[in-house]
Amino acid sequence: MATLDPIEKEVANLEAYFTDGDGRVILIHHQPETLSADELGRAVLVAPATKRLSLPAVSATEQAAMFVVDGNLEWRIETRELVVDDEMLSRMEAE
Repeated sequence: MATLDPIEKEVANLEAYFTDGDGRVILIHHQPETLSADELGRAVLVAPATKRLSLPAVSATEQAAMFVVDGNLEWRIETRELVVDDEMLSRMEAE
């Protein structure tokens, strides 16, 4: 088995974070070393995988969303509205 030198190990443990216009993380690339310079240039943050935050506990009506703010990762808890359409209601009643 091949061993990685210290620099390769450091690069191998990086993640690239891509966001939408509001800073919300829409993609975490676990192998940024495979990206082209142009692709990597579109990442808003490249950080060690150990910097990723654990998913916070949320209720059934909440959703956790990861954001990049001032070069740091943070979770924001968003309230989501539960919508039940007629088809879903019919299936629930049938069960």
